[in-house]
Amino acid sequence: MSKLLVSLLGVNQDKFGDYIESLESVALRPGIDVRLAADVVSSSRNRITQLGLNVETTSARHVYDALLARLAEDDVKITTKLGIYTSNVEQAAVKIAAQADELSGQDHCMAIMPSGIKRLLKAVPPKRTLRLLKYRSIDSVVKRYDARVLYALACAVENESWRTQIVAKMRRLEAKHIQWQSVHVLTMPVEWYRKAVRQLASSGVALTNNETGVVCVLPVVDVNQRGSTLLSLGLVLQAATHISTQSIPYRARSLADGFNNSVVRISSGEVHVIDTVYSMQPTWRVVHELIGDGHVATAADVFAYDSFDLYWESTESKLAAIDETMDFWVGGHFVGVKTDQLPVSMHVLDVALCLAARLRYEDRLADHCVASLWNELHIRYLKEDVLARSLAQQLSEYSSAVVL
Repeated sequence: MSKLLVSLLGVNQDKFGDYIESLESVALRPGIDVRLAADVVSSSRNRITQLGLNVETTSARHVYDALLARLAEDDVKITTKLGIYTSNVEQAAVKIAAQADELSGQDHCMAIMPSGIKRLLKAVPPKRTLRLLKYRSIDSVVKRYDARVLYALACAVENESWRTQIVAKMRRLEAKHIQWQSVHVLTMPVEWYRKAVRQLASSGVALTNNETGVVCVLPVVDVNQRGSTLLSLGLVLQAATHISTQSIPYRARSLADGFNNSVVRISSGEVHVIDTVYSMQPTWRVVHELIGDGHVATAADVFAYDSFDLYWESTESKLAAIDETMDFWVGGHFVGVKTDQLPVSMHVLDVALCLAARLRYEDRLADHCVASLWNELHIRYLKEDVLARSLAQQLSEYSSAVVL
């Protein structure tokens, strides 16, 4: 068992040791944990060198400061690449949304078409939302604005009664109104945001709506705050991938259960929990990457109606498509530098959060790094034949036998 992984994950050494031992025993002892730890060390050392620091003498605090400085430089480059030249929050939101929409074009999900959303809104008008925005009729709004943005806002504003009525109408939608489609990134009009700022206070930089397959960027990005452009764009890209991941459990069952029933479950956030694979509890995020990278072949046969459904690309890889200097962050999502307490994360979103929030070394964050390291550990074990076959068998049985 690797003590480095214990330190980076912040887990109990004895319990983690038992967990790794059970996986190693089943997988015929491939030494995944040791190899992963070696990759973390090698990758972190390479990045420290790229930062212009001496691996042997540099402290974790100096690495943290250098990562913030590197992120600040990259944030300027990305802001310029996106064509954001003013501090206008509306312009920033539009530019970020346009770039994120392009980069998320291959992320697909099951979602209600705009025509279906208009039908729902006309059947059950969101009266509270219309009053808040000072509109008299639903027709005047959907003629001028994207109905999906209004629907996403209504889901944050309306009460449970409206939601119940919408779900009832959703169940009656015709198949033509629900399709496999690209995840779309849109923007919310700044005047809408200002009127609904209290209801959207917990939404951060984007309002996500699963049943429409939409991530709606809010006009809140202050590009004068270094790191905010990269952070906002990265979080939006991550949200788009999450929408795609949430659709995976329904891909194989939608034809049998009906698209309308499946989209109702998606809208409620209902997700089938994957059974443990020996002692491991895989997530759909892990399954998404495994299938997207061509592993778990049987599962791919089950879920792949079209090859584009299996697309997977990390957030940092999408960011690197904008500017090649962002390659520094690619593959660093599960890499951290060991300290006596929380690791120094090399995940681009952790570093961007620390920079944008102006966090001191003592207050640093590593949530994305820790979550990614767990994912990477599970992905590597699930690529082993015995575990891969067990997962594939379960997914095959799920698609043919389980009705949520």
